[in-house]
Amino acid sequence: QHITPQQHITLQQHITPQQRPQAVIPGRQQMNPNNRNSQYQAVNNRQVMNRSVNNNGPTLPIRSNSSTYNTSGRSSRSSTSSTSSSDNQNQLLASSSHRIQQEAYYMKRAMDNNNTGSITASSATLSTVLDRCVNMLSELSTSNLTPKNYYELHMKVLDQMQFLEDYLQSHVYECEGLINMQTLYETVQYCTKVVPRLYLQICAGSALIKSKLASSQHVLEELIEAVKCVQNPVRGLFLRHYLLQATRDKLPDSGNEEYGEDVSVSYSFILRNFVEMNRLWVRIAHMHVSSKEQKKKRERERNELRILVGTNLVRLSQLDGITVDIFKTVILPKILDQVTTCKDTLAQAYLMDCIIQVFPEHFHCGTLEEFLLVCPKLKEKVHVRNILQEMMDRLANFEETNAFHNEENGLTKKMAVPEGSFQLFHDCICKIHAVRGNKISLKEVVCLQTTLLNFSLKCYPGNFTQVNHCLGVCADALNTNIAAQAQTNDFAKLDDAAVEELERLLSIPLQTLALQVLELERYSDLLAFLPWENRKQVAKGMLKAVITTTSKLDDVERVEKLFAIISPLLRDEPGNAKPTSSSSSSVNHPYQEHAGFVEGAANNDGGTS
Repeated sequence: QHITPQQHITLQQHITPQQRPQAVIPGRQQMNPNNRNSQYQAVNNRQVMNRSVNNNGPTLPIRSNSSTYNTSGRSSRSSTSSTSSSDNQNQLLASSSHRIQQEAYYMKRAMDNNNTGSITASSATLSTVLDRCVNMLSELSTSNLTPKNYYELHMKVLDQMQFLEDYLQSHVYECEGLINMQTLYETVQYCTKVVPRLYLQICAGSALIKSKLASSQHVLEELIEAVKCVQNPVRGLFLRHYLLQATRDKLPDSGNEEYGEDVSVSYSFILRNFVEMNRLWVRIAHMHVSSKEQKKKRERERNELRILVGTNLVRLSQLDGITVDIFKTVILPKILDQVTTCKDTLAQAYLMDCIIQVFPEHFHCGTLEEFLLVCPKLKEKVHVRNILQEMMDRLANFEETNAFHNEENGLTKKMAVPEGSFQLFHDCICKIHAVRGNKISLKEVVCLQTTLLNFSLKCYPGNFTQVNHCLGVCADALNTNIAAQAQTNDFAKLDDAAVEELERLLSIPLQTLALQVLELERYSDLLAFLPWENRKQVAKGMLKAVITTTSKLDDVERVEKLFAIISPLLRDEPGNAKPTSSSSSSVNHPYQEHAGFVEGAANNDGGTS
């Protein structure tokens, strides 16, 4: 009734010879609602019309015989390998996208032709809309697309599902007294195809919550239980992502009184969804592959899906009713339990990063100890140093911002971060050393203390005890690791990366403490690990500090410490002195380039001659 002969020929090509005799109009059996007959007609008659209707009357477009619609040609392509070539993937994606656009067009066309003049006509229009939507959603049942291509297909469908939800709400409003949203919510669940049924149920459930005919807690509970039917990792992840998207503005919250103020309903729902999504995501890593290349490809694809899991944590952070106490006692323990039990490197690193980034700083200040207790339990391949550094940087920036506002308002500065933060981070690093032992590289040993030192200088400026402690812990750790590896105490044998990090660690105090570095007892101990050539860079930094400082070197002991540090600029390495020719010019002397620094330090007003 609605297609031209040219469209009829195109649609006819998608029907197999076995299916064609079953169709009233070749290519689309559902095009003629007067010839429809399904097992859901009785349900439609009883719940929607509430009166006796002829068997040939309009019913919902949900069929018990799945052969009436060949979804994406899956029956003929079920043997297609999951590792299809790029060209094959493009063809599958283009074919599915075309069918989605086609069904979406007819679905919206039926919406525009909505006729509420009679209950029979209204039911027929609704049947056509849902029928087209089922055909469109059936494309998401495929297993032949890669996660990246499936995501593109999923987004095309989600764009159309919003139109359906709006239509359902307007349809119920226009048919007031003839049909209600509760009836629609129950009726769409009679669809025999699992994936389309669940998408329809989520869409109708979202509209039902908005209509306020049912409590949000009851509907959310039904939806979170219903989506367990899909256990395919990829399809399950995207289905739960749609569930989260559809209900994001309908969750009870203290700032959303329209759907209730019991925020526990919301965070319990999101946490349950998060746990299941994380399990599905981790399961992808255990899917069988036949080669290393396929395994690497699978990990890349799994990495692209991580944002689906992280969206749950973003939704939690957006709930206004969550307090620090709720976060500490309910939410964070649940998330950290998933981090430790999943035993997956990618999942652990990503989830820890999500916790740091999405939740506000004052939440971290109140739960820092609980967070740090998990770090030593992470897998060895997880870069714990990056996690600690991100947390320290976030707290340090929070401290700087808080101090600025206090000074602006003329108030006494108050610590924004917990006073024992440094000790908590220090204990965490010590536990990491104890758990990983010699498996942690010397570069990581130095980097961990560099990160802790930066945190101390930002949050506890002028605290020499903490700075000296960081230097001492690093020196002791280097000694322990070198001894355990049965190596000589010659740092020149270490790799360049570790030497570079150690040089950076020793240069950091010079930028803020200047000559006060001479009061640090463990500074010279750690300096001894540097090769002679690298000590020259630290010595240059020390001389620059002497030149720019206003403090005086009026103590002989401090002068001796200074010359001990800058000695690489004044002499050769002991045991490696090279005799110089009598004909060599002073201009070509190897230390001529450093003379300016030494002379400037000696002539400094704050120095001694």
